[in-house]
Amino acid sequence: MQARQLPDVSMVPSGCLSFCDAGPLMVVYPQGVWYQPKSTADIDEIVQEHLVEGRIVERLAVILKR
Repeated sequence: MQARQLPDVSMVPSGCLSFCDAGPLMVVYPQGVWYQPKSTADIDEIVQEHLVEGRIVERLAVILKR
């Protein structure tokens, strides 16, 4: 994300987002899309596809149930 210098995007680290058992997750707001990346390549794909192109990466998006 730093290399892309996206002016309208910020990254905020957090602790557990209430779904700790699911493993590392990221959520993109304001859409509220949750992702479960498995590798740095997955994160790169989310940044390019979702944050730059505006398309949800369906294969990495997750629906979480409480």
